[in-house]
Amino acid sequence: MSIPRIYVYKQIIEAKLFIDANFREKIDLELIANQACFSKFHFHRLFKTCYHKTPLEYLTYLRLNEAKTLLSKGVSTQEVCCSIGFESTSSFIKLFKKKELMTPLEFSEMKKNNSKKIEQNPLNYIPTDFAQYLGWKT
Repeated sequence: MSIPRIYVYKQIIEAKLFIDANFREKIDLELIANQACFSKFHFHRLFKTCYHKTPLEYLTYLRLNEAKTLLSKGVSTQEVCCSIGFESTSSFIKLFKKKELMTPLEFSEMKKNNSKKIEQNPLNYIPTDFAQYLGWKT
């Protein structure tokens, strides 16, 4: 007797939603797989087939996106690290640099500088197509 596909898909989607809701917490593959009611090895395979990322790659993706949002708002690296589920600041900095090709501090400074430039001259940041649509010369 095989498990209906719809059940499998529903369980994988529920597990993804669990990750989405809990990515700031300390969660691991075993906990996520338990949410889906699969062994961690079978769940890993199914998740990767559905989302083209492993569950932990997806978890890291969510955490780094949240980190970028917080860093853009001026939150310190230490606070970001703690608020997105990393236990070690050094491992967070290392992973961030590997994925973003700059440290969290460099990213934060870049965002701060970009915001200042936009504040000083906002018209330079209007997309050309939109300016042309409004009849402005670019």
